[in-house]
Amino acid sequence: MNWIRFAFRIITLPVTNYLRASYSLLRLKSKNPTLKINGKVGVSRNSKFGKYNYLGLKASVINSSLGDFSYIAANSFIQNVKIGKFTCIGPNVSVGLAMHPVNDFISMHPIFYSMAKQTGITFAKKQEFEEYLDTVIGNDVWIGASAIINGGLTIGNGAVI
Repeated sequence: MNWIRFAFRIITLPVTNYLRASYSLLRLKSKNPTLKINGKVGVSRNSKFGKYNYLGLKASVINSSLGDFSYIAANSFIQNVKIGKFTCIGPNVSVGLAMHPVNDFISMHPIFYSMAKQTGITFAKKQEFEEYLDTVIGNDVWIGASAIINGGLTIGNGAVI
C-alpha cells in the first residue's frame, strides 16, 4: 500500500507543479498582454509591469515594478525595486538583496534580529533590523552583466553600471 502512495506522489507532484506554474504564467500574460517571457520565470503577484517588458529565462521579480520598454535578462533577481522606463538589466544581475547589520548587533546572522526564520528558528522577539529596503532605478539605465546592487539605493536617470 505504501508503494501506491509513493507512486501516486511521484506522478502527481510534477504534474501539479507544472499546472500551477502554467496557471500563474497564463494569469500574468492575461494581465500584461505585451509582456514577453522567455521560458520559466518567477514573478510575485504584487509585481507590476509597464508596456512591452521582457523577462529572460529564470529571471525573478519580487515585489517590484518595471516601467515601459524595460527588460530583465536571464538569471537576474530583482526584489523591492521600482524600475523606470527604457531600462536594460543584463544577465545574472541581483538587485535588492537583504542587508545585514554590521554595527550595533551581537552578530550579523539573521537569527538574532529577523523574524523571517531563515534557518528555521529565531532568537528575536520582534524584527530588530530592516533587512529589505526599497531600491529605485531611474529611466534609461543600463546595468551590465553580473552586477550586484544593494537594497535601499537610488540610481539616477541615464546611469551605466
